[in-house]
Amino acid sequence: MGHATNAAEAAERLRARLGPGNAGRIPTARELAREFHIAERTALKALRQLRDEGLLEFSRGKRPRAAGTRSAHKDTAAGRLFEDLKQAIVKGAYRAGHIMPKLDYFVIGEHASRSTVSEAFRMLEREALAHKRGRQWVVGPGPDHRASPFDAAQPRGDRPVVVMLVPVQKVWEDLLNEHLRPFLSEFLAELGRRRLDFVLCQRENPLPHRSIFPTGRDETAALIRELGRRYAGTLIVTQPYRFPDLGDWIEQLAGFGRPVLWFDYDDSGPAMDRRAVGFDQFYRCFCNESRCVSLALESLSRFGHARVAVPVCETLARDEWYTHRVDLLREMSGHLEKPVDIITVDQDEPVWESIRTLEGHYVTSRRIDDLYVERRKSNVKLSDAAIGRLVRDALLEEFPSLASLPELDEITAVFAANQSLAVNYVIWFDAVGVRIPRDISLLAIDNYLRAAVFPVSTIAQNFEGLAYSMSHVFIGDIPVNADKRGNMPSEPEFVDRGSLGRPPRG
Repeated sequence: MGHATNAAEAAERLRARLGPGNAGRIPTARELAREFHIAERTALKALRQLRDEGLLEFSRGKRPRAAGTRSAHKDTAAGRLFEDLKQAIVKGAYRAGHIMPKLDYFVIGEHASRSTVSEAFRMLEREALAHKRGRQWVVGPGPDHRASPFDAAQPRGDRPVVVMLVPVQKVWEDLLNEHLRPFLSEFLAELGRRRLDFVLCQRENPLPHRSIFPTGRDETAALIRELGRRYAGTLIVTQPYRFPDLGDWIEQLAGFGRPVLWFDYDDSGPAMDRRAVGFDQFYRCFCNESRCVSLALESLSRFGHARVAVPVCETLARDEWYTHRVDLLREMSGHLEKPVDIITVDQDEPVWESIRTLEGHYVTSRRIDDLYVERRKSNVKLSDAAIGRLVRDALLEEFPSLASLPELDEITAVFAANQSLAVNYVIWFDAVGVRIPRDISLLAIDNYLRAAVFPVSTIAQNFEGLAYSMSHVFIGDIPVNADKRGNMPSEPEFVDRGSLGRPPRG
């Protein structure tokens, strides 16, 4: 951990943690003394200084906490509205720097008096969650509020910097793939809007020549020391197996006293939290796979589906994410108020071997095109309708796993483990005359831009929302949605594109 030489310096370093975006667990005098290598009475003096400034609340025998973190009069109408607005700000429904709706919007929408709404907004202002600019209310602290050490606009050479740490440079390229690009785009855009820069570092260099990026602990630490007060914290992007000494890196980075975020994008390290790393500015940020699956089941149940088919693609069954998603579906299906029966169907047709590649995302579409060409060549005198019937018969024969779905007993919906599979299913169903959702419903997980044109309802993982929250940990201006252990999950959303309907009657 870092050192402090006196109470004033310890107070200054602790003060930086007390903005709304960093109001985590406040250390006791003993913990602070151990962290900053100072005497316990010196640490107590630093805490008292912050209490006198109105930043902390504590008394004998009580753990210090940031001032204003008590419940804001939840038993009053204004307090309840304040809590709702605060959660909306935390989740990004009202974004930092954006203008909030006029008070009349809440007077009408919340059936509240104007004085109640005005008091709720004043509570937001006292908590530095919103401020008034002329006649408008703007999300986030006002220009005079020292919520973040990075509030002031600065020339590029003086801007705060976030260190992005990856195992090797190639992982940066992985962030540009279809799955993770929404996260990276939103994260960097939000940093840029608040005039924060970033630099890339890597754990190791697999190349035979020297890398232009700082590599290893020594070079990364040297860069952070060179940045000095400009250093805003570190974002680690990795899977645990690619970063075997992740804990040691976090411990070293914690010594610089700035937030350390781990983007655990496939939710593979739930044990790595603040208790494990011993640092109260550590966050594990992850795609909430369990919530994605539970939201899918809740959506199916809400629409009245009691028996759901799940084609199990043999090609993808080798992938951990796929088996984990299907296993979660089976495990959670019986825990609903109205349980959903999951019926698995083997999907082992050879044509699915190409589903892993970008070109294979539309397996059924390409096969339908080929069948039309083949049948037309060998049946030049047949009408288009007759050719269509031949193609339909061939599709039913070549895709027995899909052909069986509408015939399964009381099956009213199909769950696709990802959006690429769902797009293939909806194309195939259309070609053979199965109407979605009139004959059978369809639901998937993932929300890729290229697939948005297809009528496939899906569960979006909401990487953009997670990226927004993560960026504001570094910016330090608004609270973030993290628990006491530093877990910051994504907030999945149901995206209705029309393929999920009520079960057919009769």
